[in-house]
Amino acid sequence: MGSVLSDVTGARRGTVLALLPPAGADRRHTVQALVPLASLIGYAGALRSQTGGEASLSLELSHYAPLDEHAHAELLMQQRGYV
Repeated sequence: MGSVLSDVTGARRGTVLALLPPAGADRRHTVQALVPLASLIGYAGALRSQTGGEASLSLELSHYAPLDEHAHAELLMQQRGYV
């Protein structure tokens, strides 16, 4: 679970909201987090690799938010063809 949390909060710029313990016979923990949609491209495959194919992913749009200055500058550089 540590590698999943590290990936969400580090590389994918997410914020973990809750860690829920397994319920009933299900042995899976639930991680609720807010993560920018652009950071989740390719995440399903990465998550399965990190968990040996045991994890599943569910996405739900939470809200729209402005880009931070660093992400905005990076996006402009890509759009202009400098990167």
